[in-house]
Amino acid sequence: MQVAVKAQLDVCTPLAGNLYDAFRAEAAQPGTPKKGAVDVIVNPDCVSLVISARDVGDARALLNSYLQLLHAAYSVLLSLKTREGDTYASRQGSSRSSVQ
Repeated sequence: MQVAVKAQLDVCTPLAGNLYDAFRAEAAQPGTPKKGAVDVIVNPDCVSLVISARDVGDARALLNSYLQLLHAAYSVLLSLKTREGDTYASRQGSSRSSVQ
């Protein structure tokens, strides 16, 4: 029995606009095979991913892909901000990235 799945992932960070650009580019690419759809929404401090899939397996695959993209993009953006001399990393309390 297939069950349609809809999930929303909210990422709130000062880097939301940059993450939005990364997610939007990925969501615009057609998947092969098509597992579902991802809508990307941004507001000043948060980016939201709304994942719609045909079943739990497809939803899990999409969510895993976007969580990996989130980790990669956030790590690179944080690294770039640190190199630019920004004190963003020190305000977070550690050099490890954490998304709330």
